Amino acid sequence: MNLSLTPENIQTQPYKYLFTEKMGPFHETAMPAWQEAHQKILASQLPTQGAMALIKLSPGPTYRAGFMVATQPEKIPEGLQYLELPSSFYAQFVLKGPYSQLGEAWGKVMEQVGTLELEIRDDFFIEYYANNPETTAEENLETHILIPIVKEYQSKKNT
Repeated sequence: MNLSLTPENIQTQPYKYLFTEKMGPFHETAMPAWQEAHQKILASQLPTQGAMALIKLSPGPTYRAGFMVATQPEKIPEGLQYLELPSSFYAQFVLKGPYSQLGEAWGKVMEQVGTLELEIRDDFFIEYYANNPETTAEENLETHILIPIVKEYQSKKNT
């Protein structure tokens, strides 16, 4: 697995986001959420600027599958929700390879978060899909796993 385990501190830009939301175990909710989001976006013919998932563990598992848009749509397509996400700080890990490795990658990332003693803030975790699976070979897919942190990660080598 090609996964970076040294996080990069990043600050996201603000995003305008159209999504579907499913509650429950991710292995049961992620695929239906993506199928619904794709179907609704295609039907709406709205231009998108990339895809990402928002993930929250508590108070119950929440999975949001959706797409960034340049501007707030005049009419939100039926079955989708709209949200403006503010700029925030994250520890970023990068997986290069097929989406089928995401479950294992998340396990390794969360283990590393514990090892590095990163303090997580109460916010959504993000999977940002840096390229398009329709035009990119599986082994070249790049997924940015963003962990919402309270303060920037600092390598113990630099302190």
